[in-house]
Order: sequence, then C-alpha cells, then structure tokens
Amino acid sequence: MITRTSLFISLFIGSALYGQSIPRDSTTPDFSCLHPSSVTIALTYVPSLLLDECSQNLVHLKNDSIELKLLEFMKDSTLILPVHVILTERHHISSSLSESFQYKNDSLIGFVFTFNKLVWSKNASTGEISLSEKSIQKCQLYWRKKILKHRNEGG
Repeated sequence: MITRTSLFISLFIGSALYGQSIPRDSTTPDFSCLHPSSVTIALTYVPSLLLDECSQNLVHLKNDSIELKLLEFMKDSTLILPVHVILTERHHISSSLSESFQYKNDSLIGFVFTFNKLVWSKNASTGEISLSEKSIQKCQLYWRKKILKHRNEGG
C-alpha cells in the first residue's frame, strides 16, 4: 500500500527529474549521431573544420574500441570526412586545412580542400562534397595502418 510520504517523495523526485535527460555513461560512445554533416567547413580568412557536439565527444572519450568502430564507419564514403577529422584529433596530429579555388570562365565553381592528406572538393553552388575513390582508399589505408600499429604497440 502506498503511503502519503512515499507518494510525496515519488512525486517530488519525478518532478525534479522531469525534462532532464539522464546522463549517459561518459565512456560509452554514441555513434548514432555521426553523419556527413558532423563536420562543417568555416570559410573565413583562415578556413577551419568544426565538429559537432557528437563528434567532439567521440574525440575525447577514452574508450579503446572507438577507433576500431570508426574504421568500420569509413566503409561509408559519406562518413570519411567526419571520421578522418575525429581520428586526426584523437591522435593529436597537427594538421591545417588548406583550400584552393576552382574557376571556369572566370566564375567560381568549387573549392578543393586538404586536411591531413585527405583531399576533397566542394561544389560552390550546391555545397555537395565529393572525394575521389583514390583519396578514399588512401585515407582508409592510412588509418587502418596507424590504428592497428598503435594497438599492437599497446598504446
């Protein structure tokens, strides 16, 4: 039988928690929010790459299985760029974003970016990002070797 006191305590705790999310285990990676737009390009005087909150969490988590899972996500060509940026930051690799412009008949048609050896282009009118198959394979191989070497060395 529910007493007045236990009902009051239940209502008090319930109202205190209403609207608040229950914190996730800080060591559990959440890959469900990883998507092609997890990384954006800030085109200012000095172009830079910005990761969304989900990707930032993947950078900072101290979970050894994250990198192997990220390698799996690299099989999806639409996720190569965000995963590459996440892994670059996880490994503390100093890398800057370089940008060049593509013109046709004196009109800007696109951009070419390079970040930690990954090269991709962005259409100026549609914003569509494209990577060559060669660039994708090179990136996948680079990270597979780096992560497996790191794991074999016990780091």
